[in-house]
Amino acid sequence: MERTLLVCGTFRMNLTSPSCAAGGSERLMQSLRDELAARSLPWTVGRSVCLGHCTIGPNIKARGGPMLHHCRAEDAAAIVARLVAEWQVADEEPATVAACDWPAPGS
Repeated sequence: MERTLLVCGTFRMNLTSPSCAAGGSERLMQSLRDELAARSLPWTVGRSVCLGHCTIGPNIKARGGPMLHHCRAEDAAAIVARLVAEWQVADEEPATVAACDWPAPGS
């Protein structure tokens, strides 16, 4: 599975309500792209619809992995370092059975 980071890009029209876009999610996306390029990591960064945690954003959802809150552009290096260390993607896990483990016919 390709690693994809989804950054909430929701901007609320009500100026008194927090939103990820108002909190700097555009800058965050660019900082993440820059950090991934610097590390030669082929991950994708994309904009997401609202992730439902507006008051603790900007938010990032690692597809198949964790959701991160309170993310800032200046923390991109730390965010990527954490994900490199902790994010397990299903198809990267070693297979526990290399071949069929049923008994051979007639055994």
